[in-house]
Amino acid sequence: MIGWSTQGPAQAQNLRDALAGTGIVVKVGLRPGSRSFAGATLGLSPSFLIGYMDSIGGKFRPDINVVGVCRKGMGPSVRRLFERGEDVDGAGINSSTAVRQDHTGTARNIALSWALAIGSPCVFETTLEMEYRSDIFSERVLLLGAVWGSLEALFSNFMLEANATRGAAFAKAP
Repeated sequence: MIGWSTQGPAQAQNLRDALAGTGIVVKVGLRPGSRSFAGATLGLSPSFLIGYMDSIGGKFRPDINVVGVCRKGMGPSVRRLFERGEDVDGAGINSSTAVRQDHTGTARNIALSWALAIGSPCVFETTLEMEYRSDIFSERVLLLGAVWGSLEALFSNFMLEANATRGAAFAKAP
């Protein structure tokens, strides 16, 4: 796991719990010379790095897999629904998966396994390019921008009308 914002803790804990007893170890970070450096998989969640790499003409090292598992909910929800899944069959947050680079020939299986291990009951495939564009426009613009802006405008208009009504009532008072 590289990065530790809203998704890091939830996904690391889910992977730890789901993989307990399998011998698979989840590590935070990856440094040159570590045992798992060669043939490693860079997993993106979300895939904003792809947009940046594309904008600067950047390339990933050719000797690694590059995959994405992008859940459709906030980190705390990912963890809470994973824990609930022990009692409620099918609880979890859906995810999309994508493969940008498949060095080992197993990148798709790694992405699908990761999605299942973090508790995604439904998984669909996409591309990392489409994922980051979808994230920017649907989540960032529509959900966070348009919804907030609409609510703010409604509240402002409601307050203007309420103040105008209140002012009119005071003007009529003897």
